[in-house]
Amino acid sequence: MKLLFISVLYISVSYVLGAIDVSTYFELDGVPKNAYLFADNNCEKKYICKNREKHWYGHILYDCYYRSESVSYRFDPTERNDPDQCTFKGNVNLIAGKCYFTNNGDETTIDNFGGYPNARFYDIDYETMRALTEFGWCDYTPSINSDNSWMSNISKDTRINQINIPGTHDSGTYAVHYNSVPAQYEIRKHWAKTQDLDIYEQLLYGIRYLDIRLETNEHQQIYLTHEKFDCWNKKTHARYLLSDAFDETIEFLYNNPSETVIIHLKCDNCHIPKEDKDNNNYDFTDDDFYKAIANLSIANTSPKFNKKYNDFFYQDKEDFPTLEKAKGRIVLFTRKEFSYSLNDTTIYIGQRVDIPEMGECKKGIVAFKPICKCNRQWCW
Repeated sequence: MKLLFISVLYISVSYVLGAIDVSTYFELDGVPKNAYLFADNNCEKKYICKNREKHWYGHILYDCYYRSESVSYRFDPTERNDPDQCTFKGNVNLIAGKCYFTNNGDETTIDNFGGYPNARFYDIDYETMRALTEFGWCDYTPSINSDNSWMSNISKDTRINQINIPGTHDSGTYAVHYNSVPAQYEIRKHWAKTQDLDIYEQLLYGIRYLDIRLETNEHQQIYLTHEKFDCWNKKTHARYLLSDAFDETIEFLYNNPSETVIIHLKCDNCHIPKEDKDNNNYDFTDDDFYKAIANLSIANTSPKFNKKYNDFFYQDKEDFPTLEKAKGRIVLFTRKEFSYSLNDTTIYIGQRVDIPEMGECKKGIVAFKPICKCNRQWCW
């Protein structure tokens, strides 16, 4: 998914919001103390350091912190990345007060910070409500922008099927080629990958419908797939689990409570063999599969952001709720019926909305044919 095309000229030293960009790190010149910000080579961790040492080959950064963890390692230029080269995560409004070297608020980078609107963040802690920015770890409130919260501009009485909702096809495929063997890499990259951004990043750019195809294996993992190409998650270096997709969506909704996200589930490759080559039996029936999905979503009562996890899922019986009822929640749709039995009762997961496979449109037929099926009834 490529929604924005931005031309940027990078030079070895440039000035950004509250920092000087020194090629592989930021010098935070907006705070009175020595402070330096960088990302690791994979852009997975962001560090803030208190000291640097000049060498002929560049600066060594040391006395560093990763979140609340003190790191004794000395980082040379080959082990660092300019934070602005990492994937954009979003903006927040920084609150006046203090900013810190750590997310738990130990030593300050600045004691009399005046606040800053719409600042880019590089890491975020939803528990302490602090974001890592070019001033250090600062208290914040969510930033309001059109992509993050465009649903807030629509009447709360509008039903979700009355809105032109932007969505992505095979939403979990941004890293489908990741960790694949050379023979498969090009095939996966060119034929299975349909997205450039992970799910959280898609939501930041305004996407509100996610097309999630599911696969499972003998280990009873439930993960995203494109046909039989299993999707991978660069952040975890493992398969892109359905639980990852739910977690990322809920984090977004927690930070943008005016929004709702439709997640449309389809079983692409969910067959579980009864035996493997060693004749080991697996007891993972259809009932077990759907129950496992429920335990990740509508039946999950574990705590999340001071609420129960399943409180982030819309669970009333309307096929298409109003924004007022659905805001801050995931609306689950399924292709074919997702259900299981519990104490002689059938439990349904989400609402069934069947959409025919994309194919050739023939004049004179499409106009008179139902286009989808909602909760076991045809809709137009």
